[in-house]
Amino acid sequence: MRNLVPFILISLLNTFNSYAKEGDTLIVRSHDLVDMTWNGNYDRKAFFPTKGKTFQKVLMKYTLGCASTGCSDWDYDVNIYLLKDLGYRDSNVKSYDTISTNPVIVDTVWNVFDAREPFELGRYITPYGTYMARNSLGFNNDWNHTFYYDVSEFVGLFKDSVTIRSNYRGWSSGFSATTDFIFIEGTPPKNVLAVKNIYLRGGGYQSSEEFEKNVTPEKKIFINKRTKHARAKVIVTGHGFDNNTQCAEFCQKSYDLIVNKEKVGSHLMWRNDCGKNPVRPQGGTWLYDRGNWCPGDKVFPEFYDVSSKINPGDTNIFNIDLEAYTWSGNQRPSYNLSTVLFEYGAYNFDLDARVLEVLKPSDRDEFMHWNPSCDRPICIIQNAGRQRITSAVIKYGFEGLEPSYFEYTGDLASMQKDTVSLPIPKWENEDEGVFYVEITLPNKSYQDENLSNNKLISKVKIAPRLEPFRIWLRTNGRVQENKLVILNSNQEEVYQLDNLMPNTMYREDVNLPDGCYTLLLTDEGKDGLDWWVYQNNGITAATGGWMRIQPQSGGGFIENWGGDWGTEIRYSFIYGNYEGEHQTIEPKNLLIFPNPSKDLVKIQIPAIDEKITISIFNSLGQKVKENSNIPSDRAYWHNMHLEDLGSGIFIIKVESATLNETKKIFVE
Repeated sequence: MRNLVPFILISLLNTFNSYAKEGDTLIVRSHDLVDMTWNGNYDRKAFFPTKGKTFQKVLMKYTLGCASTGCSDWDYDVNIYLLKDLGYRDSNVKSYDTISTNPVIVDTVWNVFDAREPFELGRYITPYGTYMARNSLGFNNDWNHTFYYDVSEFVGLFKDSVTIRSNYRGWSSGFSATTDFIFIEGTPPKNVLAVKNIYLRGGGYQSSEEFEKNVTPEKKIFINKRTKHARAKVIVTGHGFDNNTQCAEFCQKSYDLIVNKEKVGSHLMWRNDCGKNPVRPQGGTWLYDRGNWCPGDKVFPEFYDVSSKINPGDTNIFNIDLEAYTWSGNQRPSYNLSTVLFEYGAYNFDLDARVLEVLKPSDRDEFMHWNPSCDRPICIIQNAGRQRITSAVIKYGFEGLEPSYFEYTGDLASMQKDTVSLPIPKWENEDEGVFYVEITLPNKSYQDENLSNNKLISKVKIAPRLEPFRIWLRTNGRVQENKLVILNSNQEEVYQLDNLMPNTMYREDVNLPDGCYTLLLTDEGKDGLDWWVYQNNGITAATGGWMRIQPQSGGGFIENWGGDWGTEIRYSFIYGNYEGEHQTIEPKNLLIFPNPSKDLVKIQIPAIDEKITISIFNSLGQKVKENSNIPSDRAYWHNMHLEDLGSGIFIIKVESATLNETKKIFVE
């Protein structure tokens, strides 16, 4: 049976940020609530009808839930692999049976199987599922959490029938896996010519020399002579801590990526933000920072552009050098490591700006720490073309409401990304809406060669609307670690609860002007106000605290965060009748071309939603031509014919209710 889910637009809006231009989207499911109950491989074959199609982007949507028998209490690695069929059969020994000792005759039983090469698509660390298993603190065994992985470079391996592996490294039951692959048709920035494993497994660490000999020895990789660009992807996590260094789980060590004897880059194998985990609270030591991972979160890879270090058409040498250290104790440190090399052709577009991600507002599980929101939207843009991008106009807002505009300036090299904070737009009055971000006019030009990736849309929830409310805060004995403030949309403090006293109950009524706000309670110790570890070990000074909010009139709590929340509570809300703002931009310079011109000139029309008048004046100040009532609901080039003007110097004037710009033009 072919595991193919038809494309339905509304389902895409509900599940991920989707590009909004023409083109089909294909969704293929490999795993469907597959129980992972013990250490091992959970393989599923899926059919990928990708023949004859090109895709600009491929996403893997991985949903982890509790197994049908319930969630496990422990944090375990889950590695997701694509198994490439190598086209031949292989074997290994299953068992021996000695038939005779004199003479010696041994009957060997063989395992015969299709030879396949695994490629790691992504990695996830399961949460401590204690609260799910025990139906406590708002969790139960119906819990699930979804993450997205960009697997676009592996597109050439998704052909016909392919086995996808979910490798569960757990020793108790369990979790479930649902894996969907989302193929968005279009032209990618560069065509992938080859995907090659450099390292596929990790191993124990005795010493730096031993690790580099047995786990990360020098690898010789032949690179296609047609390769124009290349980059390496490294996924690594550190494990084990029962030794004098607490390595590799609780120590900060780095590695170097070396290509042809030259250092390309380094990375500190450490996550310092586990206390902001999107899955919280958890029953284990979830808030401790760790060796490049956090329980309940995906593992983030590192990418290295190696284009300038390789020799196409020749053998190249790759290796990873791990920081040297010595250790002693009961548990050997280990590193789970994989490294893949991607080879690309030339850029498919000279000028191509794209919206890569919308972080806020978003309904994505992985961004839930910042959502729902009402303040400044945050998006990631990328230069997907050959030409540098120094400016663009970003149009954004909710469908059905007046759009907002932001003039971006920067200096993006090819494939470089930038995270952009946008001014507050008009907000929906409802609880949810469809939000979009669109990038236009890269380098003040309408010549973006790939419009299919300019706009992302997603269905999102809006921050709650509050009337006068009351904060209930019970401190613990470590008040020096805590700070409670309310920030306005400009991130200015408009309220602060000062001079906190230990083990004290606070009851604070809050009244604010209409607006968008964020209630922020921080903890410098990254351990909240009441963590079970301190309860179990008699550290009473760090326990007993919590925070709630409720209406000033009426009963019931609006939110109840308890005390186990790690680094911070971040809660955005709309107060009163605030509906956001309408952001417009005025061009800093009027753009026209060509200049000089002979018979036709193109004039930039900004998207300001006003009627525009364009006038042309001769050198005596006399108006010789005018076009009026020109719409500006979108940005575009307006054509004006000049054949009847004759040669000379003229002034072009563009004006509206808020716009007044002039430009000199020479007509031949």
